[in-house]
Amino acid sequence: MSLESQFTPILKKCLRNGEDYRNSPPKGPPLDYPVLSQEDLDPLSHTEHGEDFSSEPENKVYSKIEVLEMPPEPVNIPIPSVAELADTHVCGIDGSNQRVERGGFHFILCRAAMVAFRYSETAQKPYFYRLQKDATAIVWVDGNIFENQILLNTYLQESDGNTDNKDILPQLEKNIEKPLMYRYSVQRNRPGSYALGVAVKIMQGLELLCIRETPLGAGRVVCIKDGPLFSTSTTPRDVLNGLSPLFHGDWNKNCTYVACSKRVRDSVLLLEALRHERFGKTLRDIWFPEQNILDSTLKELPSDSVLLPRVLNPGQRTPLMAAVPTARNVVVKENESLEPLSCYYLSRSRPHTYVRLEIPRFMWERDKASVEYAIKITAWQHELGRTAPLVLNMADEQCDISNERRILEWRTDAALQGKKLDLLQDYHG
Repeated sequence: MSLESQFTPILKKCLRNGEDYRNSPPKGPPLDYPVLSQEDLDPLSHTEHGEDFSSEPENKVYSKIEVLEMPPEPVNIPIPSVAELADTHVCGIDGSNQRVERGGFHFILCRAAMVAFRYSETAQKPYFYRLQKDATAIVWVDGNIFENQILLNTYLQESDGNTDNKDILPQLEKNIEKPLMYRYSVQRNRPGSYALGVAVKIMQGLELLCIRETPLGAGRVVCIKDGPLFSTSTTPRDVLNGLSPLFHGDWNKNCTYVACSKRVRDSVLLLEALRHERFGKTLRDIWFPEQNILDSTLKELPSDSVLLPRVLNPGQRTPLMAAVPTARNVVVKENESLEPLSCYYLSRSRPHTYVRLEIPRFMWERDKASVEYAIKITAWQHELGRTAPLVLNMADEQCDISNERRILEWRTDAALQGKKLDLLQDYHG
């Protein structure tokens, strides 16, 4: 079944007749459907790495920063040789979401994709591997827009009466080809941002499920996921369960997991590290010798993007730092071995771009050489892709659902017209 077709039963059998709709008194959606918790919605205002600037004590958004490589000098990353690439699988995981917004409801489409390249000197197959994971949802805003409650319960997620939504992975693991239903709660964010919270939560859950599909057992594997190590809109339990395969089976042999973020212009990891009471002065002396950089100067800077051209030369990375955003501290408390080790890489090609890499600490402690190899592969892929690692660009193409959204929008408008439901339209220009 195509992604947009999952809404066909709803459009055909659950939309209320226009005359009945206009004659009904205003009301909200039924209370027996789940809602997002505020914990799910708050990350929408954080940076991609969970940096929460709304509650920062003394301009600090990290509960812990530790430099692992001493002296903390920039590290040159060479291009891997043909021999190093022999029989290596490079995987990319990315996700996307699209929404069809109407005054009474929001339809949500989500997809995550994995792409794997096999590099071989002897033309071993398969050269290319891909998979997709899909899910859909509805945010019910206007209580009068749908009818046939029994049919809705048949086609949509049934609630257990809990007011706040639970972890998303158990629902997505069922792989049902039916939309999940969420009701809008006016005490939370406005409908548009609320629907975005639902979409991001589902999308990041699908990305975590893709980890289980990594082609393991043949040669070296470097799995690169778009975004931070800790998905910001999923619950800590979902993050822990989603990353649990990294501790088992072939992941313990020749496989390394790298979280790679390209949307990091607001991140402040280096700025906080330079103000650190224990090693901040050492970093300043190495990165900015004889420049007398003060805390007051650093506090006025907006993000690490201002510092990177002054710290790194093209083809270099920053030293690895253990860095835990306060907003995601609960994950590390549950499993300290997942503590993220972070670094930035600055591309060789112009215009220069940079990415932030994160690797679970236990992989570094288990095999430093494999982590260095994974960083080298990720940096090389970034040179090939220019704006992001090539394998992530390919995964991004595989999870594009703009056409499905367009088809769903046409079908939705046709169904509304057939029911003579003249809903007001918002301007989205």
